[in-house]
Amino acid sequence: MSRPKDEPIPSEERLFHALLDSEVAGDTILHLSLKIGDLIPRCSVWREKYLKEPRDALKGKPGVVYSRLSYVRPRDLPPDEEVEVPNSDQKKPNVRRSYRFIAVDDPTPSEDAHAEIRAARLPDGAVKPVNSEVARNALRVALAMRFQVVPSP
Repeated sequence: MSRPKDEPIPSEERLFHALLDSEVAGDTILHLSLKIGDLIPRCSVWREKYLKEPRDALKGKPGVVYSRLSYVRPRDLPPDEEVEVPNSDQKKPNVRRSYRFIAVDDPTPSEDAHAEIRAARLPDGAVKPVNSEVARNALRVALAMRFQVVPSP
């Protein structure tokens, strides 16, 4: 059984994201390393409050060895992001949609520190699939620019 949700996540708390070496270029994370905006628009992060030390966030899937850490604080999430989405009817103009990034506490039975950064579509704030690759990439880039890479020891 997981712990009860602990929301809102404080604006100052660091939310860690584990990365492969190949997903970091200098002090920048590559936007394609983020899953935000995939059909389920979310990015897993680990809450500092529930980690013994930041390196505990390097735990990964079986067979995956993460070696780099990055973090973002809820206060540093991008402002509302408006992206142009191709219209399914190619004869009509593209559609503009607005998204807001939100930090959500999401503990699991195996990981108390788990949380997610989600892209909620405005104006209703619903977390819905982002079907456009153009929109997914715009959301990834906006979020990737906000992460800080933790220097390697």
